[in-house]
Amino acid sequence: MRQIGLALTVLVAAAPASTQEARLTEILAGGEPANRVELREMQGYVQELIERVLPATVSLPGASGVVIPNGYVLTAGHVSVSAGQKIEMTLHDGRVIEGETLGANHGTDTGLIKILSKGEFPTVPMGTTTSLRKGEWCLQLGHPSGAKIGRSAPARLGRVLHIPEGNGWLVSDCTMQGGDSGGPIFDMQGNVIGINSRIADNLAQNMHVPIDAFHREWESLDKGEVIGSMDRRGRSVRFGARYDRKHRGAVKVREVLPGKPAERDGVQAGDIILSVNGTDVKHRREMARLIKEAEDAVELEIRRDGKDVTVTVELRPGLPVMERNDRELRRLRQMRANDAVVSAFRGVVDRVNASTVPIMLEGDRVLLGTVVRADGLVLTKASELEETGLLCHIDGRNVAATWVGSDEDNDLALLRVGAKDLAPIEWADSVPSRGAWLASPDGDGLPVSVGIVSSAPYSHARGYLGVRIDRSSAPPRLDEVVDDSAASRAGLEADDVLLAINGTKLEKANDLRPALRAHPAGTEIKIRVRRGEEEFDVTAKLGFQTEASRQERVWGELSEVRAGFGTVIQHDTVLLPSQCGGPIVDLDGKAVGINIARAGRVETLALPRETVLAAVERILATSDK
Repeated sequence: MRQIGLALTVLVAAAPASTQEARLTEILAGGEPANRVELREMQGYVQELIERVLPATVSLPGASGVVIPNGYVLTAGHVSVSAGQKIEMTLHDGRVIEGETLGANHGTDTGLIKILSKGEFPTVPMGTTTSLRKGEWCLQLGHPSGAKIGRSAPARLGRVLHIPEGNGWLVSDCTMQGGDSGGPIFDMQGNVIGINSRIADNLAQNMHVPIDAFHREWESLDKGEVIGSMDRRGRSVRFGARYDRKHRGAVKVREVLPGKPAERDGVQAGDIILSVNGTDVKHRREMARLIKEAEDAVELEIRRDGKDVTVTVELRPGLPVMERNDRELRRLRQMRANDAVVSAFRGVVDRVNASTVPIMLEGDRVLLGTVVRADGLVLTKASELEETGLLCHIDGRNVAATWVGSDEDNDLALLRVGAKDLAPIEWADSVPSRGAWLASPDGDGLPVSVGIVSSAPYSHARGYLGVRIDRSSAPPRLDEVVDDSAASRAGLEADDVLLAINGTKLEKANDLRPALRAHPAGTEIKIRVRRGEEEFDVTAKLGFQTEASRQERVWGELSEVRAGFGTVIQHDTVLLPSQCGGPIVDLDGKAVGINIARAGRVETLALPRETVLAAVERILATSDK
């Protein structure tokens, strides 16, 4: 068994000096903490590990990377795409440095960047995949949804679920989403064991390029060799079907290739494909074009044995073949749902279950609430409720609740129930640092879910313009304008070229994101636009990003209001929207905040104590007038 040790300057294997250290080594190598003492030991180790490796994680335009010794940055091949491109990277400390893309392999998704800027940069060592064991704990970093002002690369804790033999994916249950691509996953010694590549619909299946692929391909990558090709959206197209060239009037499938998306998602030889994403197809070239233009999936209308059927094909490589009947693998499938881990939190949530109440509307449980005062005041999320017909489930019975008032800025509602001597929540003195365990009680026994603090509190009120741009354009050209966004209300259109924001020139596509970061939601910006031969100015009032992408809809329901808050705590606990409104507590069973939104696949947000208490006072002051 590998031993686990952590030093301030170098992470090395170390023999345990005590029974307690030996037990921690056993847990990190794949065991489960059994009680609060062991949870606290593991928490301290993970927190120190995060602080050691976080400075080497960098933000790339819409993606991530990690700095290794000798001036290199590891990333994903679909991020770096091709050799010889200049690229700006933002370090954890805010410094912006310049690099140049080297080689990439679009079959294995490896990518390499050379740092051109001068200076000293924090680095982390490359590990090996062969030394891993299924079930051992791991740590993933990246910038989901892109870098955000004031937010460090969020940390996610999980386990290794699958170790590839030869080519294939390293799989973990460290949850990822768009923007994490290219970021690192570490073993508990702080070695990079993989690079974030892609995700499955299952939250517990997150795929990483195994670090051994970089070792094997290093010479080729360093020389700037590019293997394979990408479509214009930066994704290898592997539909995996061959067509009958003699068939006329539609596209007939002659053969489906083993292990490719078409076979995996149910396309069969002999199928006649009538349409792709609602567009009729008459020829295989039309079929290929529509597949290339799709983002992550295509919906096919198929005639099969005289009947019309619909098949959705996810345009991603198949998952690695894993032992589907392996009980150990099923037990490890999602570490936060592991009964042994969750049971260790029993003593943590026992004291706060009485302060957590389910809220009912028309007979259905719609939210959780947090008791904030013994005389019947319950705080919860406002936007999921009506002002009448509310019940709170307290001490085994449903009690009528009346609406006291709301705080729109933070989407909070204060209710009053007809019950006395309630148990108000006990608040923690401060928010624990990154990597601290958190539990979300539901008022009945064990926590509904557990996770860790992903990043220090930050403002979630970043302004949103609502455009998608052609990444190869200079200055940035709009590919798409999101409906009912700040951009659409300002009159921007697809193919418009953005020349400047508030007088600052935009010379390349990568200039747009940092130009927008400086402006919070609600502020107005002046945009210089070129449309055809005409140049003119428009004014856009930035809003909040609330649209749910197709991927987010696939990943599950998100909170209706999930942006625009002030300061938030981001954690990697996966909650349903109906599980928001309740407290989230530390290992002492004290509330560090109230869960306010499921904002994305990996992004659950909580409002910290100071925000919550101030909102309660504002609501009470308004209701008394």
